[in-house]
Parts: sequence; structure tokens; C-alpha cells
Amino acid sequence: MLQHYEDTIERLVVFDEHADLLAPSVLADLHRLFPDGRARMWGVVPGKRNVNVGKVARLRAGDFVLFYGSGRLYLAGTVVLRWHNAALAKRLWGFDKSDVPQTWEHMYALTDVRQIDVPIQEVRLLLEWKPKAVVQGFNIYHAQDAEGLRELCNLAPAEEAPVEVAGSDRDAHEQLTRIFDGPTDGERASAIRLEQPQFKKRLNEIGRGSCALCGRVLPPGLLVGAHIKKRSKCTEDERRDFDNVGMLACLLGCDGLFERGYIAVGRGGELMVSTKAVESPEVTAMIQSHLQDRVIAWWTENREKYFEWHRTHVFLKML
Repeated sequence: MLQHYEDTIERLVVFDEHADLLAPSVLADLHRLFPDGRARMWGVVPGKRNVNVGKVARLRAGDFVLFYGSGRLYLAGTVVLRWHNAALAKRLWGFDKSDVPQTWEHMYALTDVRQIDVPIQEVRLLLEWKPKAVVQGFNIYHAQDAEGLRELCNLAPAEEAPVEVAGSDRDAHEQLTRIFDGPTDGERASAIRLEQPQFKKRLNEIGRGSCALCGRVLPPGLLVGAHIKKRSKCTEDERRDFDNVGMLACLLGCDGLFERGYIAVGRGGELMVSTKAVESPEVTAMIQSHLQDRVIAWWTENREKYFEWHRTHVFLKML
């Protein structure tokens, strides 16, 4: 399968090189969807007693797919077009090594292909699998499981809950202390609402009203307390590490670019820009105007573990 990955994921398939095997309607659709005439392709074998045929028939444009190997989900992409073509699959990939050889004839083209790094242990916890369960074969997940996987792989940013301020600073601190020591469900919901104002207040004290990414000093209403590592993925101790787990990010572009993986901070503070950014002239202009070649002073050794998590789980490492 590694050779298949290199042949049709790392190296894009040029449509016109296979026009003799592609149905005219499929070829026309591919050229319409990919004007440069090439795309990443993958396929699924029918399986014993055609077990995969019904599954793959449910794939639709816009569905996301995940690739698994060596104990990790390592690649994600979005389905753009699906079709059946045994002859093309045979040319691209040959046959498998089953007793009755099959080819990966149920084919689909992918866009927005990006590297991810999600250990199988996190998938097991999410889907409530047994401790030694692994991904086997071709599977489709629906509803809550699908949304959980999307969130786990950062394929769709979760909406932030509204912030509510209640009580004095002292009340908030006492409530948070109880929450971290073992709350009831009601206490936990209250503490999450109270935590954000304290979080931003502390970031304002040490960040002095400037965006940690672009460096601009801005009014408080244009700055948010942003978690470098997603709050939902932090341990309780990490959530309490206000001085290191977060940063002030501006609402003039930096918060959204960081949250959605267009930019990241490398070891030493180097600002990293995803190749995904060049697809949008507006994003490119924002980066060139305010972020290009910046070294982020907010980076420290103590914050590196959080920035490293963001680079691994959120930053868009496009192929």
C-alpha cells in the first residue's frame, strides 16, 4: 500500500494520461473539478462477498476520509468525485494478494489532503473500542462518531461557547479550585464559564495588550484569550497553566489563522505558514502584511509543548 500511496497520493494522477480508460463523463467532471488536469486518487476493493460495495456507494462529495497505518491516523482528505473503473485501478495499482485477486476499482478523487498525527489510542477512547482494537479494512462512520473523528483530527473547528462573567475574582478562583479537585457536573459547567475571564485577565497582565502573533497593540475588545493547545484536549493541570497554555490573539485575522491551522509557531518562535494559505489571496495578503518572517517572542521553552501540540494536530501540512 505504500507504493500505492506514493503513486497516486504523493504524486498526482494526470487525467489525460489515462483518457483511454476514463469514461468521457468522468473525465469531463475531473477536468471541471481540477482545472490543472491532475488529482490525488484512491480506491477500495470490493472485498469478500462484496462487503465494501455497499459501504463505498454511500460516499458523497464533501465526505472526509482518514488514512491509518503504523498505529496512527496520518492523512486526511475530502472526497470530490467517486466512480467505478476496474481497468484504471488495475493500471494504477495492480491487484491485491487475496486468494481471488481484486483491484481497487471503487475509486474516488481527493482534495484538501493534509497530514495529521492522531494515535490509535485517541481513536479507541473516542469510539469506545477495546484496548487493542485497530482500524481494519474500509469503514464508514456516521453521526456522533463521524463528528467526533472530525473534531479529533481538527477537520472542522468547534464553535466556542459563549463567555459569561459571574461573581468576583476571588469567587471564580475558589470555584475553579473545586472544579479541578473533582466537581459535580453542575459545578463543572459553571467553572468553564468563569474560567475564560480569568484566563484572559492573566494573559492581558503578561501580554500587555498586544497580539502574541502579529505584535500589534490593540483595544481589549479586539483581543481574545486563545488556547495554544485546544482547551478540550488539555489536562486539568494544563488548563490551569494560564501563563503558558494560552496567548492573546487578535480578531483582525491572527486568531482565525492560528485556530484553523494556516499558521503555527515553530521551536524557537519561527512563524510557520501553511501552503494552504496561498489558495486565498486575502489570507496571503494578511500574512504578508502582518506576519511574514516574524519571530514570535511569546514562544518559550515552557510553552513549546503546547505549540508542538498545535503543530502536530492543527497546522495544515498539505501535500
